Amino acid sequence: MKHASLLLVEDHPLLRSGLRQLIQQNPLLAIIGEAEDLDSARAQWLAQQPQLIVLDLHLPDGNGLLLVRELLPRFPQTRILVLSSDATAGTITQAFEAGVHGYVIKSAPLSEMQRALDALRLGHAFLSPEVAAIALRKLRNEPGDTSLSILSPREREMLRGLALGLRTKEVADQMGIQVKTAETFRRRLMQKLKLTSVAELTRYAIRNGIVDP
Repeated sequence: MKHASLLLVEDHPLLRSGLRQLIQQNPLLAIIGEAEDLDSARAQWLAQQPQLIVLDLHLPDGNGLLLVRELLPRFPQTRILVLSSDATAGTITQAFEAGVHGYVIKSAPLSEMQRALDALRLGHAFLSPEVAAIALRKLRNEPGDTSLSILSPREREMLRGLALGLRTKEVADQMGIQVKTAETFRRRLMQKLKLTSVAELTRYAIRNGIVDP
């Protein structure tokens, strides 16, 4: 049986504690470090060179994929399991393009996380069923598969505000920008997504998990 050393990267203490307990139930996994931000994760990856990393994407000092892009080319033997609440097609695509080997949604049952850990430990890939469905829809080029990666962070912020029913001026106030600048973001957003109305934007945002239905 194949043992694996593991680095746990998660910024929420309660969730990190729960993950630690779950991982410790598997005698074939050994946690050799924990981190709650990019800087700590980078330092421990370099020092410990774990075989497996459980990685949250949204960390206090940046996106976990920045770390993957930076260090995975130096340590290609390390296998990365993303654990995230973000199930949007754009983020999933970016994660696998960066080189991760598995993706589990935080709302998944514990048994799914256990299967994912075992799969990566044995050298396989793993996707939550929800993630697999989104990826398949994207491959089939069905409606709703436009990648969020084509949008800038400010355009995504504009998308979320409009989908929540805010007027352009209200979104501008939230973003701390001029109304004319917000109108530019809105126009560019519609052009990139090839949409023509706020109703279409709202449906797109719901399909891609930007807002709840």
